[in-house]
Amino acid sequence: MSQRNFGEYSINHFYKEDASENLKSSRFKIGVLRTVFTVKNVDDAPDGSDKLLEDLIDHFIAKADKAAGEKSEKCSIIIRSSVLEKPIQIPYRGLAQNTPQVVMEQFDAVDQSGKRMGRPSLYSQPIHIEIVMGPSHDEAIELIKQGHGGMGRRSREIQQGVDINNLIPVLNESLNPPANVHCLLLAVQLKINHVNLEKTTVANKKFQRLVNGQNKTAKIGRTLLIKEMLQQMPRYGIRYPTYAAQYTVEEHVPLIQRFLDLRFPGKYRISVFGEQGRIRPIWKGAERAEHEIALYLKGEHYYGIRNLNALFGSYYCIDCETPYTQKFAHRNKCIAKCPRCCGIGFGFPCKVIEGFSKKCLQCANTFKNPDCFKRHTEKGICKIYKSESTDESELTADNNNGHVCYIHYCNLCRSFHKREERCYVQPIIPKKEHEYLLIVFDFECELISPARNEQEWKQLQNDALMPLNAAVPTDENYQVHHVNCVSALLMCSRCIRNDNWKNERTGLCKTCGINMPRMRTWTAADFSNPLREFLEWLINGLGKERSWKTYAISHYGGRYDMHLLLGELIKHFGIEPKITRTGNKLYEVLIKKQRRRFPYISFRDSFNWTMLKLEQLPKALALEIDEGGKSFFPHGWNFNKNMNFRLDQLPDKNYYYPDSMGKERRKKFEEWYEKNKNEPFCLRDQIVEYCQQDVRILAHALVKLQRLFFELATEPAKRDDVLVNSMTIASACIRHFCINYLKENQMGIIPDNGYHRDSNQSAIALKFLRWLSHKTGLQVQHQESPEGEKRVKVSDGSILRLDGYIKNIGGVDQAIEFLGCAWHGHEW
Repeated sequence: MSQRNFGEYSINHFYKEDASENLKSSRFKIGVLRTVFTVKNVDDAPDGSDKLLEDLIDHFIAKADKAAGEKSEKCSIIIRSSVLEKPIQIPYRGLAQNTPQVVMEQFDAVDQSGKRMGRPSLYSQPIHIEIVMGPSHDEAIELIKQGHGGMGRRSREIQQGVDINNLIPVLNESLNPPANVHCLLLAVQLKINHVNLEKTTVANKKFQRLVNGQNKTAKIGRTLLIKEMLQQMPRYGIRYPTYAAQYTVEEHVPLIQRFLDLRFPGKYRISVFGEQGRIRPIWKGAERAEHEIALYLKGEHYYGIRNLNALFGSYYCIDCETPYTQKFAHRNKCIAKCPRCCGIGFGFPCKVIEGFSKKCLQCANTFKNPDCFKRHTEKGICKIYKSESTDESELTADNNNGHVCYIHYCNLCRSFHKREERCYVQPIIPKKEHEYLLIVFDFECELISPARNEQEWKQLQNDALMPLNAAVPTDENYQVHHVNCVSALLMCSRCIRNDNWKNERTGLCKTCGINMPRMRTWTAADFSNPLREFLEWLINGLGKERSWKTYAISHYGGRYDMHLLLGELIKHFGIEPKITRTGNKLYEVLIKKQRRRFPYISFRDSFNWTMLKLEQLPKALALEIDEGGKSFFPHGWNFNKNMNFRLDQLPDKNYYYPDSMGKERRKKFEEWYEKNKNEPFCLRDQIVEYCQQDVRILAHALVKLQRLFFELATEPAKRDDVLVNSMTIASACIRHFCINYLKENQMGIIPDNGYHRDSNQSAIALKFLRWLSHKTGLQVQHQESPEGEKRVKVSDGSILRLDGYIKNIGGVDQAIEFLGCAWHGHEW
């Protein structure tokens, strides 16, 4: 716990508890504290309002720990308030991680734009806090093992990456004999129906009734599926037992596959997964087919798999028997791909047609299939794949523009290398930068509540900024952010290089526009919708046919400004931009260029480069500006009705929301207010000055950040423009490293599922097994064999992987374990 400081007062002097509730479960060793409290006497806090809130949170954590009555090791915290944009949520983790300081960091992140917009003080409204105290993960598992568990709602069952909810249930136990023992046949039939299912709601409902139905019709339907397959198999010479003690993968699944191959040639291939979600199938048909009949074996019962991708939580290739995340990277190395025509999937690689042989004159490849040659020429594969020909042995690196035989272009590492070679992160060579426009902008908004600002709400409806017939929210805390001031600074890459961007006008710059004012401001004093006017200028006013790109940057825009302009772009301009985001955090709102409609515009958030408040940038970046630091503005006075109202002195101190300030800034505010309180004030003038000041500070910071990265470059040719090529400080740093310091073949790219797709195996064991096969002439199945390690089911039902396996020596199969007891620590 942190050291609390309440000065000469007790803690009760600083808060009033409006409601409180304690919940406790001795069975699960969990305690829950829910409290609603109101902060009071903030001015008496010796260390300021922020430290007071931190101490109060510390107090409630200690109170929750005591009320739990157990030695708690973890906790979660949720704080809600009507003035917060969203709740502050701290996940369930160790007490050492969930400290009051961590909560305050989250509070600053959530409250960033709220303070900026001048939302009411957090202390002006009741605060809801909920703290859950509980045991560690290991202790909770132990409680479950002891039977301390409840019924509750059926949770999603996940077993080592396998989602059981993705399986097709096979309900055969309640069917009449012999159908009640044929879950394997029913699973195959249901999966065949599933892959041929029409993409309609009616067909899907009919299938679900067949699978899950317990009525007579559904049971008859499932019985007929089993009976049909049992009747058809003898007609194709398949001797499938009607009654067997157990229907195994090794013995019975191949019989069904043979039947499907005979009845539906090239149509279906069976694969069986199990072993608690391991990535490779237990069994798989030898020949590729149009449809995959994927089954899942669990506890000697078979299920159908609806979607292999969903089963493993990523893309899955049944041919390579591995999950992957990048489609294009996997296509490049998939074994179901034809190296000649680059076709992939069913029917590939292309089969050899006897009697056909044709040579491509451009790449010297010889084709044994006419369709393969046709696809090869139509797709232009010659450009990415070349083969050495004995007739053209002079095809060397010296006389053929660097050609090297048997290499190909790798989409993963974006370089040419042989297929068996590993991929590496490639050094980045900066491209020649083109001229671009840079717009630095900032919004100021009025907060309008339909309950408290009825006149302003009606004005928004009259201006068609709010729907007339929509239901009016009755919640007093509901507020709409209406942009009533926009300031934007215009510059371009050439002006930044020449340091002309500080001038009031653009001069002779053709990119910015000849003799244009750099700073522009739109306010509600002159326009009913300043945001719309700003976007109209940005899209059309600067020339919608312009060829250069435009980057529009605001500070903390990903959480605020960009959300506001996004709605206007969609509703008024009919533009649906491409959005890069994480949750509600926007990294980029991109308008792609469309001829005669709009130019290329990328909206970005400068906070992702600096991670500092706007007022902290001048000091952090040592900016040489004349702004004198970020000033104070009465956000509570910011309403359109006050725009032309002139005061003889500054608005009341409360309009500046001093309670939302930190201790140091609060002190500066008090000094500033006492010094300037008798100055005349007009919102129309002051909001322009305040908004333009924010824009200038941000513009100076962006130019300084760009130049810092330029200075860090090891040579001028390796300079990288962070404002254009990166959207976060992390990506900027990794690009800088790859451009200036990374060497070729220095940093490897780990393949999907690691370098080894199967279980671990010692090098000495593989050497021994290869030597044994060479010495005896016997075929030893091991990890490097095409079929992989041999799997056998042991007496307890688990699957054992053998280091080596030799089939049928004197009628007896042999299993080989290489120093297994030594490697696994067994007793001798």
